[in-house]
Amino acid sequence: MKKFLKFVMYAVLIAVALVVLLVATLPLWLGPVVKPAANIAVPQITQTKFNLGHLYLNPYTGRFEVGEMVLGNPEGYDEPVAVALSNLVVDVAMNTVHAEYIHVEEVTVDGLFASYVKGGQNGVDNFKQIQYNVAGGK
Repeated sequence: MKKFLKFVMYAVLIAVALVVLLVATLPLWLGPVVKPAANIAVPQITQTKFNLGHLYLNPYTGRFEVGEMVLGNPEGYDEPVAVALSNLVVDVAMNTVHAEYIHVEEVTVDGLFASYVKGGQNGVDNFKQIQYNVAGGK
């Protein structure tokens, strides 16, 4: 019985240590996990080409960065790109997240391009077509 309790105690300690390690290293692995998932999921949802070049999120410092993002237009539109973004940075003071007012320290939008194109197969604009695709054709 003593050996079993000792085993359980060690298992719990190891599990807690792993959770602490995962949480402590969250900024290191969150971007590299989310970026490929977004590059796979977004084209399936929007039925367009999509590429996310850079993603960084640090929930401890409140910094969020997206870079080299391109969302293509659906088939049938002359302009190949719906939205392109070179760099987006949002930096929030984390000690104000639960306060009445959130202090945003930095917002940087660099190299934003958006095209509004009418046409396509049913004569609607590109953003309505993307919304239609996201809604599953409803």
